[in-house]
Amino acid sequence: MENNTATIKNDFVLENGSEQAQEPTPFLSINDESISLEKAIFYYLRRNSGLWLRVIDEIKRQYALEKELEQKPEVRATKRTVNRTIGDIQIQTNMLNPNLFNKWLQNQYISYDDFYSQIALSIEIDRFKTQIVQDEEKLKQYFEARKYDLAGIVLSRIVVETKEEGENIKQQLDAEPGRFEQLAQEKSIADDKVMGGWMGVIRRSRLPKHIQDAIKEACSSQKIIGPILSEDRYAILRVDKVLEASLDNESLKQELRNEMFENWLRDKLKTINVSMA
Repeated sequence: MENNTATIKNDFVLENGSEQAQEPTPFLSINDESISLEKAIFYYLRRNSGLWLRVIDEIKRQYALEKELEQKPEVRATKRTVNRTIGDIQIQTNMLNPNLFNKWLQNQYISYDDFYSQIALSIEIDRFKTQIVQDEEKLKQYFEARKYDLAGIVLSRIVVETKEEGENIKQQLDAEPGRFEQLAQEKSIADDKVMGGWMGVIRRSRLPKHIQDAIKEACSSQKIIGPILSEDRYAILRVDKVLEASLDNESLKQELRNEMFENWLRDKLKTINVSMA
C-alpha cells in the first residue's frame, strides 16, 4: 500500500558557500497572497491549543495503524476488492453515473485516487481490527464486565420546574401509581408528555451518573423515584422495565468489538513517544 504522508521541512540551497533557506512552498492563496502549509496550520490552531493536542493524538493514531499494517501483508486490499467496494458504494448512493460520481468527488474536495486510497485503508483497518478482536472468549469476558452498564432501561418521566411540584406529584403517585400517564400529560413540561412521559429504551451507561445511582435499586417494574434534579428541572421517573444485554444482539457484539479495538489501540499509543522538532 502506498503511503500518502505529508511532511513539513526546511529546504536549503548552497549559495556562495553558505546555506540559505528557500521560500516556503505555497499551500494556498488568499487574495493572491501565498500561504505556506506552516502558516495555514498556525492560523488553524492558534485560537485553540486543545485542538493541537487532538491533532497530535490523531497523528499518533494514524502512525500506529500504518506501522501495524506494514507488518500485516495478509490484510492488504487488492485492486479487485477496492473496486468492488467502490462499486457497492456507488450502487448504494445511486451514483453509478460517472459524471454524477465525479461531481460528488469534487463537492467533497477529493480526487479519485485519494478516495481509492481511503477505501483501501478502510478495508485494511477492518481486516486488521478483526484479527485483533476475533477471540470469542475475550469478547465474552469483556461483555460480562460491561453487562450491567449495557442493560437497556425503559423509562417514563414527568418533568416540572420546581422541587415542590415534583414532591406533590410524587405524593399523588404514591397513592395512585396508575395515574402516571395522566399526570404526565397534565403536568409535565417535556415533549414526551404526549406519550404519557414514555422515554423509550435508554442504555444504563448513557444516563447521567446521578440518575444511574437513583435507579440502581429500582429494578422492579413500575418503580417510581424522584423528584430528581435534571438540567435545572425536576423529574419523577418510572422504571418500566430493565432489558438485560445479550451477545445474541449482533449490533451490540460489533460495538463491543470496536470498543475492544479502541482499547487495544489506546494502549498501543501509550508506547509511542512524541517530541516536537
